Amino acid sequence: MLSSMTPTILRTDDQVAVLGTPGGSQIITMVFLAGLAWIEGSDAADMAGRPRFHHQYFPDRIFFEPASLTTAEQASWKPWGTP
Repeated sequence: MLSSMTPTILRTDDQVAVLGTPGGSQIITMVFLAGLAWIEGSDAADMAGRPRFHHQYFPDRIFFEPASLTTAEQASWKPWGTP
């Protein structure tokens, strides 16, 4: 079982984001997605409300929330064992 604590601080000259999340093996993925959203200019409410996806190392599967990927994107991931 994978688990990582990743308290993360991102900052610019005029902004600071402090990121962290519960979630066992999904911690790294969720902090990474929140960091990308922050870099794109999202606020905390937008980051928390975005649909998420996650690649689980064991078992080797990709999980995603409804609306996180388009139908075409979901179909293109089928060879890698997505539901």
